[in-house]
Amino acid sequence: MGWFDIRVGDASLPFQDGACGRTPGRRWIKKNDPLLSVLHSTRENLDVVTDLRFKRQSIRFLTFQAYPLRNWELAEFEIYGEGFVEEMTYITQILDFGRPISWGQIRWSGELPEGARVEIRTRTGHTPDPKLYFAPNNNGDLDQITLKDYLKIDALSRLPTEYDTENWSFWSPPYDFAAGLRDETLPAEAWQDGTPLLSPGPSRYIQIAIKFFSAPFAAPRLDQLSLQLGEAPAAQEVVGEIWPIEVDSFEPTTFTYVVLPSFAADNIGFNRLEILTHARVDTIESVVLDGSPVDPDLFPYEILDDRIVVQFPAVKGEEDSFKQLEVVFNAPVLRFGTEFSSWVFNSEDPDQIRQQVRPGNATFRFSGDVLAVKTPVGGNLLVNVEVGPNPFTPNGDGLNETLTISYNLREVVADRTVSVHIYNLAGQVVAALPPTRSRSGQFSQEWDGTDASGQRVPPGLYLYELSLDVEQGERKTGFLAVAY
Repeated sequence: MGWFDIRVGDASLPFQDGACGRTPGRRWIKKNDPLLSVLHSTRENLDVVTDLRFKRQSIRFLTFQAYPLRNWELAEFEIYGEGFVEEMTYITQILDFGRPISWGQIRWSGELPEGARVEIRTRTGHTPDPKLYFAPNNNGDLDQITLKDYLKIDALSRLPTEYDTENWSFWSPPYDFAAGLRDETLPAEAWQDGTPLLSPGPSRYIQIAIKFFSAPFAAPRLDQLSLQLGEAPAAQEVVGEIWPIEVDSFEPTTFTYVVLPSFAADNIGFNRLEILTHARVDTIESVVLDGSPVDPDLFPYEILDDRIVVQFPAVKGEEDSFKQLEVVFNAPVLRFGTEFSSWVFNSEDPDQIRQQVRPGNATFRFSGDVLAVKTPVGGNLLVNVEVGPNPFTPNGDGLNETLTISYNLREVVADRTVSVHIYNLAGQVVAALPPTRSRSGQFSQEWDGTDASGQRVPPGLYLYELSLDVEQGERKTGFLAVAY
């Protein structure tokens, strides 16, 4: 062949894979397709064996076009790559556990080299197939049909499928790979490692999707993945809602959280409710079960940095169905659309598998039927910066020895670096606190009054600078005093 060209494209191009089927938004490759880049083109080729080498790049699609279209022959065509496949997805079959079960933890073993990434997601459902299939009837209306009947229709005539949102959850956010790693120093049966499974239960079916992103010469590896499950759910269903669902400031707000369970005869019941608040709750004002206040002396609650756990008399059995549990607490909301997810569990269950509360109509007093809260959009990301005690006295007498710089981050959805520097009035850095990586929440850092060499700084006035590493950059400054 005297004239040929080779064109290539990466995975971002909207081309259809294969010759059969049709995916919305994708098309087949055309002759001399303008979306493809010319990798090599020659108008005069006299070599019987052609060996082409080119700079390493990511390629998903490759076309070979020879001219003239007749009187040429191609015996072999070989392509070799370097390194690892850039991106690969593995999706399990729909896993059927035979009956609705509760999901506990998910964990895995594997390696994640620098520059590589793994995204693990889950979804759960109540039917064997998350897709709905349709075909027009004689009247032109659409009827739902089975997969078997759908496959009998010519591939080019099939209507697009729809996702069964009534019976299947959407794919979960990706799990933190480090959080779910198996800890080989702990007994496997104890399930003291892993991370909570994010998809709702109880459910009979689950599916897992794993997406691998490789570096040019390093690939992630997943050796095994396991699920913790409970065959006896705490309840048949638990729905919850929060009120108010919109706040106009980032100051602590009084929220009412209502949970409504329904039970079947074989459910084990629950006596704990854990609510993820993302920021530390100021106070829990009340816990009410079926209209009766719960005595905090008999059933104490826990306030942790990002959640609360309340306890109450156990509810179990069909006679306890639709007994409302109401928790009133004060907490700030630092990100628009923050979801106050929650779980119920039975403290007497050895595994203490938590069952997620689903957003829904838990009370007719509120109209939201959601667990998410809206906040004002825009504004500063670093808010509520406080420094104290100011002045402070790091002189070794045990009183006011350290300075605490506390702050809130809002609308920060991915980990960002926060750094604190202390300057003297000449503008020289006298101390730099260890940088931290954080997202929306409440945080604090401490300074013991020493410089980079570990020596106490002289008494006087100093300047602090709190910086957030974001695209626009944001910082807060102020004065502090050291006295002896």
